[in-house]
Parts: sequence; C-alpha cells; structure tokens
Amino acid sequence: MSCRDYYRCENCGFSYMNVDYYFCFKDETGVIEKYESLFSTVHYADGSIMQGRVLQRYCKNCNKTVSIYQTARGKDQNIMEWTVDFLKKYIPRKKEKLANTSSLLKNFETLLKYDASIKRLKAFLKNHDNDLYYKIDMEDYLTEKSFESMDFNMKDYVKEESIMRLNRKSHSHNYLYDLPDKDLISLHSSDLYLKTLYEDLSKHINELSASDLDRETLYNDISKKLDYVSNNLEKIEGEIPCINLYKDDFNITLDGEKIDNDVCPHCGEKIYWITPHTPCPQCGNEKMEFKRIFFD
Repeated sequence: MSCRDYYRCENCGFSYMNVDYYFCFKDETGVIEKYESLFSTVHYADGSIMQGRVLQRYCKNCNKTVSIYQTARGKDQNIMEWTVDFLKKYIPRKKEKLANTSSLLKNFETLLKYDASIKRLKAFLKNHDNDLYYKIDMEDYLTEKSFESMDFNMKDYVKEESIMRLNRKSHSHNYLYDLPDKDLISLHSSDLYLKTLYEDLSKHINELSASDLDRETLYNDISKKLDYVSNNLEKIEGEIPCINLYKDDFNITLDGEKIDNDVCPHCGEKIYWITPHTPCPQCGNEKMEFKRIFFD
C-alpha cells in the first residue's frame, strides 16, 4: 500500500505532494526507477542489484523537491564506494535517456512519414537501442495486409516425412502436398521446415515499407510514449536528487560532494521536511490544508 500526502496553503497557494517512493535499478530500461509500493508493483524490484527508498524534502529557494535516494550502508568500504558510484551514474541516466528518446521518436516518426523500408526502420532502432527508453518491435505492427504481396503457402513448409505419416494413417485419401487445413492445424513445429519458413518470412518483412504496417496504431503508441516522456521529464526537472547511505548523517550529491543532510544539494540553503504539523515553507502560515490518501 502506498500513501500520498497532499498539502495546500490557503494563504499563499503553495501546494505540495509527498509520496512514499521506493527505487530500484531496472535492467529493461538501464536506469534507476522510482515506484510506489502498490499491489501491482509487489514484484517490481525483484532481481534488482540496487534497491532503497526515496525520502522527500523541500527547498524553498529552488522551489523543488529534494529527493534523497537512501539505501543500505553496508560494512565494507569498497561496497559503500561502489554503491555511491553506481547511484551517481544511474540516477541521472533516466533524464538523459528520456530526452534522447523524445528526439529519436520524432526522427522515427519522420521515417514513417516518408515510407522508409522496414529494413531501414529496424536499423534505426538497432543503432539507437542503448539511447531509447522504450523499445519498439516492428513485428508488433504487422497485419494481414503486410503479407498480401507474399506468395506464401504454409503447406510448402511441411516436411515430406510428415506428409507420408499422414498418408499412412489415411486409407481413403492420398494427401501428397494437398493438405486439408484441419490436418495442417494439427501439425507440430517438428513437422515443419522452420528455418526455411523463418528465412522466407524475414526476407519478405525486410522488403516491406512503413505503408505496409498498421501505422495508425504505431503512431498512437508513439504519441503515448512521447506524452509519458514529456510528463516524466517535467517531474524530473522538479526534483533535486542526492544520495544517503542508511545511518550516515550526511548526504552525497551526484557530483560526489558530502553535504549536511538538512541543506539543498543545489543551492546549499536549508531544506524542509513538510508534515501536517509544520508551517508553510513559503509564507510561514501556521496551518496548511492536509489530505492523506492511501492507494493499493
């Protein structure tokens, strides 16, 4: 279950949301990801080489949230140094990857617009694989229309011994190469020349162009991805990250500098822990509107 605290000052209009965030390293994206403890994320951090929680503070001077990525301290100095170096490298990686993804997806849309070949589209995605936050599989957008120009008959890929086996089972029909669909469906992968089938399909797909795909769905998916990128970049811009090893009385900036745990990594001014009992950090109003919502 996750908890969100919403604050609003009636005097100056200041608003703030505090969330119980956790973090982990995701192999799929290659970055440190924040997440809430929900039923849907119960296994989100499984197998991650780095995990922890994110403590939120607020900097009045920067008007941003200071996100403190806190993880286990460990006993070995080498492990502590490795942990800090890992977080210094991979916390900012998400912002870099999202920014690159936004630019690359727009370039990809241009290739689609000018009906680039599938081969070129695949090459573009492969060349930029490490820079893309999202993966796009061109084969997800193939349709029946994509294969209309292919002289394709599944019966041509059935092994001769499989046809002979069917012949032996039948006393009233000699199949030869004229297999009824009902018998074709009953065949297993071992009955087919899979390598030849794969080679022929791959060759055909690579000769297609963007116009042979379901471009409407592809454009919609890219649009959704661009919206996600934009929203997350906006959130990241409102965050100042730093690192804390559990039980240390100091934080570490992404540049490796040790700072007091009650100052902003960016400007060095005092940061605030906003609670239902603290005044508004902007105007000092003694009481702010407070609402707590639980999510599961």
